[in-house]
Amino acid sequence: MRQWEQATWATGQTESEVIRRVGEIVARRALAMTRAGDQILILAGKGHNGDDARLAEPHLRDRKVALLNVVDPASSLTEFVPLAERRSKLIIDGLFGIGLNRALDAKWVRFIGQINNTPRSAVNLKMGDTVSFVKNEIVDWMYMDAGRMGGNYSAHAILKSARPEDREAFKRRFGLDYF
Repeated sequence: MRQWEQATWATGQTESEVIRRVGEIVARRALAMTRAGDQILILAGKGHNGDDARLAEPHLRDRKVALLNVVDPASSLTEFVPLAERRSKLIIDGLFGIGLNRALDAKWVRFIGQINNTPRSAVNLKMGDTVSFVKNEIVDWMYMDAGRMGGNYSAHAILKSARPEDREAFKRRFGLDYF
C-alpha cells in the first residue's frame, strides 16, 4: 500500500484528491450494500482513513447517515451506544488505516469490542424462532479486562465438568480469572 501511495504521489496526484476519490468509491460500495432509507453509521478516526470515511457521507443519497468522529474512544463510546441502538444496516469503519503501527490501548480495545458486540438485524427471524446451525458455524469470543477474562463460554462449559484440580491448572496455565 505504501508503494502504491508513493507511486500515486509521484504522478502529481494530491492526497486530498485521492482521499476525495476514495470517499466516492466507499460511498458507491455502501449504496450497493444498502437501500434507500437505510441507516448507515460512519466511524471516522483522526487519520486519512477517517477522512476517506467522512468524504463518503455527501454521496450517500437517500440514506440516513450518522457520522461519529472518534478522537477519544472513551468519550466516543457514550456517543456510539445510542447510535448503535438505531440498528444501522451498515457501519463504515474509518478508524484505522495502514499507518497503525502500535498495539491498541485498553480504551480502544473496549470501543472496538463494543462495535463488534453490537447486535445486527436478522430480517428473516422473529423472537422465538428456532435457529439451526452446524458445529463449524459456532464462534466463541472473549476479552480481557485488567487480567480477568470475560466471555469464552466454551471454556466455562468445559471447566464446569472438569475436576477441580484440572480446572485450577487450566486457569493457572492461561492466567485466567473469570468474571
